[in-house]
Amino acid sequence: MAKGVTPVISSILLMAIVVSASILVYIWSISQLEGFRMVYGDEVDRAKHLLEEELLIEDVWDPGNGTLLIYVRNIGKVEAVIVDVLLLDVNDELIAAEYSLNIYLSPGDVSYISISYSGSTPFKVIVATEKGGRFEVLARG
Repeated sequence: MAKGVTPVISSILLMAIVVSASILVYIWSISQLEGFRMVYGDEVDRAKHLLEEELLIEDVWDPGNGTLLIYVRNIGKVEAVIVDVLLLDVNDELIAAEYSLNIYLSPGDVSYISISYSGSTPFKVIVATEKGGRFEVLARG
């Protein structure tokens, strides 16, 4: 009878050790995940909002007076703040720029942006937002 008791006790003891180790690993992993969430949570939220931010440059035209008119629509899910508009030639050299515009566009809103330029065509129109979004289109004046 003494031979049968030892395997039962050793099996129970082994199960207790495995369950205890599993609980410790679970508690440790939960604390690590919570720490990562605290450290990187703001970055993830910022990236999420950047993904929800979407602008469409619907039209670019030159009325002939040295001014370029840019028609921008917010087709995203969050408010976008346009801070910079750049015009680059095909070699990516700066033709004209408007900085610190702070144009607020709620979802569905439209804005006309006027920028003075004299230069070659075609060119890239780049609209940059406060959150770091960059939207561009190739256009002709």
